Amino acid sequence: MTYETVVRWIAVSRGLPIPIAQYRVVTARGVYYTDLAWRLRKWIGGRVVREWAIHAEFDGAMKYGAGTSIGRGADAARTVVNEKLREDAIRELGDTFRRFDRRDVEDEDNVFRRLCAAFPASMTVGLRPVPGLLAPPGSK
Repeated sequence: MTYETVVRWIAVSRGLPIPIAQYRVVTARGVYYTDLAWRLRKWIGGRVVREWAIHAEFDGAMKYGAGTSIGRGADAARTVVNEKLREDAIRELGDTFRRFDRRDVEDEDNVFRRLCAAFPASMTVGLRPVPGLLAPPGSK
């Protein structure tokens, strides 16, 4: 099981909508994919007046080269800079990010609070857990 799966389970088991995995984002810098995303629309008078996404990214050590041949020096720095440029390009579209790492998923309630903080309050005020999903993935 991946940590992205755990973040998705935390969100959905507590009532957030099912996110899109490997969400495709077209930016001025190119096409990127984010781990999870929720596509949102604001409607006024039957028209969409704003569209944006909330992205959840899991940052594992392998992403930045730890334990691999790129884990040192200029290659690691280039990886971090490229990731920053990628996120900046996506944020320029008006989108929001929440980043998580291995330590974050140990506190499921905090992950959920951070995700909810990115959503409009009107979408989170009445959320209820989904009883059949409350057991962690892989548990019985």
